[in-house]
Amino acid sequence: MNSDFEVAVIGGGIIGLTTAALLSERGIDTLLVERTRCGYAGATAHTGGICRTFEPNPALARMAQVVGLKPGETEVEAIMRRHETVTGALYRLPADGPPPSSDAPLRRLSAHEAQVLVGRPVTDSGAYYHEATAAVSDVHSTMNGLRTALRQRGCLIERCDVQRLMERNTHVEIHSQETLYRARWVINAAGAGSPALSLIDVSQVRTLPYFKFRGPSVPTLPCIDFVAGTYALPLSDTLLQSTTAIRPSLEEIEGDRRHLRLMVEDCRQRLRGLLGETDEYSLLSMDLATDLYTADGLPRLGAQYPGSRIWLATGLNGVGYKYAYPIASRLYDQIARLR
Repeated sequence: MNSDFEVAVIGGGIIGLTTAALLSERGIDTLLVERTRCGYAGATAHTGGICRTFEPNPALARMAQVVGLKPGETEVEAIMRRHETVTGALYRLPADGPPPSSDAPLRRLSAHEAQVLVGRPVTDSGAYYHEATAAVSDVHSTMNGLRTALRQRGCLIERCDVQRLMERNTHVEIHSQETLYRARWVINAAGAGSPALSLIDVSQVRTLPYFKFRGPSVPTLPCIDFVAGTYALPLSDTLLQSTTAIRPSLEEIEGDRRHLRLMVEDCRQRLRGLLGETDEYSLLSMDLATDLYTADGLPRLGAQYPGSRIWLATGLNGVGYKYAYPIASRLYDQIARLR
């Protein structure tokens, strides 16, 4: 096998796979190396796939607008849109805060209107907004489609653990336990594994908990709560997914299992802040993914230092699925200018 490539992407989560599929579609000789199987590890494995326009963080909102390709121009974007279902989304913001400054098509609702919309009680506190065009994606179907597209045009190596990256004058060496690959540029999209491969400033690896609850009166559409810092994602008529803001490392959890109880209690408390009484919900399962978190909440995108051949596309803090295509498009635009 030819071990020399124009671009090598490390990490087969939604960011890495979307980027590799887009680069290969646009004629760039691309290798993707994934430690397990694309989409079956890290944050992507359990993501809800919520795609929305509204983003209260202005820096993140601007990131979605910086794209090098027009919407509808690529097969990769078509694959991602193919598996989306428009559901709409309900947002709760602080009642005493300013109205959202956004280009998103939002409609202000009363608490009663919000309750009717989601089909169950919600708390009276807070300001409610509805985005009718928000969608939920079938994540695994999307990943399988992108995986197939990449295999047709590029090179995908799964179950290969990259040990280190060594930057040379004209290329980067990608060292796994058994193989050496070379590429003119490397994109580090390894998520929780990123710090082991590149210099990532002011960051830490934390757990990304996904709790599934079973019970009656599940909201009929995704509810994202910027007051309590949680969400309620309906998975079926009786099943919803949520999370907690308590995110210890896996080592801390292994050292003291009481962390798990505190995380569940915190999740329940945050859900009550949005949905009121939720005692009817029973915990069905708990999944712990890991991701790279940054202190400012913003991803690390671009060269790891000026002139470096190693670029970063990591630290998405839980919003990677939403921004996968804009990030991939921006990376393609930058690489195309360097060719």
